[in-house]
Amino acid sequence: MKAFFLGGIIQALLLAFYFLFNKSSKNVVAQRWLGILLLLIATTMALNYFLPDNYKQFPHLIRVWELLPLLYAPTIFLYIYALLYGNIHYSKKYFLLLVPFILGILILFPFLTSSSVVKIQQYELTENRIPENFYLLFWLKSINGLVMILASFYAVFKYKKDVKLVFADNAVNKWGIYSLIAFLLLWIVGTGRILFGFSEMISKMVFMILIISIYVLTYFTLKQTQVFRETDLQVLEEIETKINKPKLSLIEKEEAKSIYSNLSNIVKEEKLFLDKNFNLQKLTQICNCKSSVVSNVLNNHNNQNFYGFINEFRVNEVCEMLKNNENAHLTLDAIGELCGFKSKSTFYQSFKEVTGKTPMQYKKELNK
Repeated sequence: MKAFFLGGIIQALLLAFYFLFNKSSKNVVAQRWLGILLLLIATTMALNYFLPDNYKQFPHLIRVWELLPLLYAPTIFLYIYALLYGNIHYSKKYFLLLVPFILGILILFPFLTSSSVVKIQQYELTENRIPENFYLLFWLKSINGLVMILASFYAVFKYKKDVKLVFADNAVNKWGIYSLIAFLLLWIVGTGRILFGFSEMISKMVFMILIISIYVLTYFTLKQTQVFRETDLQVLEEIETKINKPKLSLIEKEEAKSIYSNLSNIVKEEKLFLDKNFNLQKLTQICNCKSSVVSNVLNNHNNQNFYGFINEFRVNEVCEMLKNNENAHLTLDAIGELCGFKSKSTFYQSFKEVTGKTPMQYKKELNK
């Protein structure tokens, strides 16, 4: 069992440094927060692993591990938020996330400032149970964790509801939800420490879940060349535009139609949709328009977001290629890739949304 725990600590540290220093991801902000979270977890686990047998040599570290989990919840929230929206516009309100940690320091302040002898004596008296004066700290961790996890779930489902966007295999939503389920399970077991006693079995369960989560995270990291698949950071702007879009007056509607027609002509004539990496920023540069204007026009004129707009051109191009007998030797996946789709799942889902049929069904009907 000790070897398993030690392996989990090493895995957490390796992943933490990977996410903190890897620059290949498009969503660097989310990776950084995940790296910080894993570093906190690894530090907590390391203290719990090494200190029980060496607390007399390092009395100043006793109970420090009780404070670090107060930073888990806000870090999880910031990780999920960055994972969904790609960036965080930091402001003073985010300092409020540190309030539980500061309160935790104040609760432990008498213990932290006591002498080494007193720390050792108190630790030996309360080693296998919750110290009476620590109950407030444990409830603070529990409430803080629940609030932040619920806030993270709200962010995920709000994002999923507001954005009708086809991501590659819905990786962002799925990854966020799976992560939160693991953190929620961890919270349930951690809260059990308060309700059922500070037993060794419950403590082992907490760290077992932590380690399993780390191993699962490692698996997905090694399985995928890019843990978080590419999503354009302009999505947030589209979301805000769609949520807060004003009702257009008659003149604005006419202007929107003109802009939409111009956008469509440029994309179609220059076949910009064939570029797999074509995004909102590139379109706005070509059209010399603000991204907020383009998003507003797409949302209001045809109830589309940027990706729905571009993928429709790609689907139409696929249909034209399927009608051409010269392309009979090409597979459906190859045609989808030639028409600008980056993933098979996005290709098939977009094709079904536009035509009401799968690519295979469409091809069979042409061959009748």
